[in-house]
Amino acid sequence: MKINNIAKATALVVGILMSASSWATIIDGYDEIKASGNITSGDPFVSAWLQDEGYGDLSVSYKVDYDKVGGSEKHWTDMGGGIWSLKLDTAFDYFIVKFGKGKKDTNDSHYLYKNVEDLYKATININDFPHVANFNIGKISHFIGLNGDTPKTDVPEPATLVLMGLGLVGMGAAARRKKA
Repeated sequence: MKINNIAKATALVVGILMSASSWATIIDGYDEIKASGNITSGDPFVSAWLQDEGYGDLSVSYKVDYDKVGGSEKHWTDMGGGIWSLKLDTAFDYFIVKFGKGKKDTNDSHYLYKNVEDLYKATININDFPHVANFNIGKISHFIGLNGDTPKTDVPEPATLVLMGLGLVGMGAAARRKKA
């Protein structure tokens, strides 16, 4: 009987710890940089760069030149702590942020992101761009939304796996009690 209680307590503690870590990811998350490069502007150069980086199946679905729409600072929202977010009308699997102002010529101009949380929101961390002098969100000159046939794998949340495991343990314990 004591071993059974110890197993239950251990499962409960593991479940709490795993679910807490998944919540931290959701709260503190921002999209993930997959590649960066200092490339010439223009769709053919962007496509060639994506091909070289192993993302040739992605295609440009949406493009904004912020110089033509009043500047990027009017579109991005400061979430605090260096995190900036852009609300999207269309879901994108990947997106590119391009710097055109204040970039040092020896550093990367284009950053490819995988949209990992909300596909209707692009979220970046400005601390990923230490090479941009006196960074402010206005130094982003272009946003490019990308979609393609990139394979997607659904990975269950840790908390879901723990709940399923606890349910199986509970069912096993109930069946064992009925036998005894």
